[in-house]
Amino acid sequence: MALDFEQAWQVFKERGSRIAVWGLISAILFAVANKAADNLLSGTVDRIWGVVKPPTFAIVLSQPVKEPKIILREDEKKITAVKIKLHSDRMLELSTRPGLYTVEFYRDDQRGRLVLKSPLPLLNPASSIPLDTSESQWAPELATTHFESQNTSGPANLVDTRWTTTKDDWEVVRSVTDRNLQAIITVAMQQVGVNENGPASDKETIAKYWTATRHSPYPGAPWGGAFLSWVIHESRSKPENPSPSFLDWVTWGKDMPTTEAKPGMLAIFDFPGLRQAPSNLLVRVFVRQNKNCSEIIAGNIANRVVITCVSAHLKSIRAPL
Repeated sequence: MALDFEQAWQVFKERGSRIAVWGLISAILFAVANKAADNLLSGTVDRIWGVVKPPTFAIVLSQPVKEPKIILREDEKKITAVKIKLHSDRMLELSTRPGLYTVEFYRDDQRGRLVLKSPLPLLNPASSIPLDTSESQWAPELATTHFESQNTSGPANLVDTRWTTTKDDWEVVRSVTDRNLQAIITVAMQQVGVNENGPASDKETIAKYWTATRHSPYPGAPWGGAFLSWVIHESRSKPENPSPSFLDWVTWGKDMPTTEAKPGMLAIFDFPGLRQAPSNLLVRVFVRQNKNCSEIIAGNIANRVVITCVSAHLKSIRAPL
């Protein structure tokens, strides 16, 4: 028996430390796996409960909106699993799962159908969520689908015009690896929502766009080209172009195949009859190519800086030097 004990002790001395280490690792791995399983189960239960019995969020409107049509979107996709209850023309409730959404309001008046689009973070059901529905936030729906052109009976020149950014928009910005292009699209994206009929700060911002040009604006002057000049100036891209005329952007930078368009490049379209562009051209910051249109960041559309998708043919694409 003494010999057996001595042999066992010798084996323990040789292997005991390894057994202890593996035992500790096994305990840690078991604890981590157990915690992950708890979190997964808890998260799954929360998601199921959010669908079965979604929370209700109270939305307080800054100005009355009578009988609006309301659409809720998440990453530009319409959300159908939502209950909307109007308590008054300044108070509504939305029942849906928590998330970062955009909301669209539509109403009719003597000018026709008007649209309001705004980000709407639905995260905390315990507190009411304010929403700016003042008159400056509304735009004619026609202006967001036809560029206010005279050909209102033809196919839309624009689709999905909006003056709010989404999580997907900023994912595009983060995906750009070229420093010059990322600077251009970042500066442009940060301006989305600026409104010439909005607060004084927005009007001052649009006046600032003109400082990147050699021109002074006259009343009602189209400022889409001035916005473009300012974006290039602020992003420190080359060459700078102090002209607000789209004609002077046709030879800007270097020409690229349209099939190689990347976010932050400048997209050029033929656009006859466009009130905001007497040159019959449209030049904007390219965001991405969709199935039937080219998505861009544009100034002076519906009196704002917007993200919109142009169904016209992409004539050329330009990149900074």
